[in-house]
Amino acid sequence: MIRFSCDSCKANYEVDDSLANRAVDCGNCHRPRTVPDAPMPTPSNPGGGFWLDEEERTARRNYNRPRPSPAPDDGQAPDGSVPSWVWYVVIIIVINIFLIPLTGSALVPR
Repeated sequence: MIRFSCDSCKANYEVDDSLANRAVDCGNCHRPRTVPDAPMPTPSNPGGGFWLDEEERTARRNYNRPRPSPAPDDGQAPDGSVPSWVWYVVIIIVINIFLIPLTGSALVPR
């Protein structure tokens, strides 16, 4: 058996050896195609051809599947501790508590 694909639409075919070097029409795009005389690479030849192993087929099948949406951000750090931005705000507030009575103006980060 000779395995080949159409150059135009990439449809895969498997035909009898007696059709080697004969012109046939593609069943998919109806363009003329010559059946090659040498068989294309088989699954035992991993270097080429259009045969995919199970892992590659699964990867291609799952490529366009929707991904699960990430969990909503509740403002907590991943380990459950207080996020760093909270400490920044607390430090600014504490500094301002001491600066306002001493200087009469507040520290405002820019």
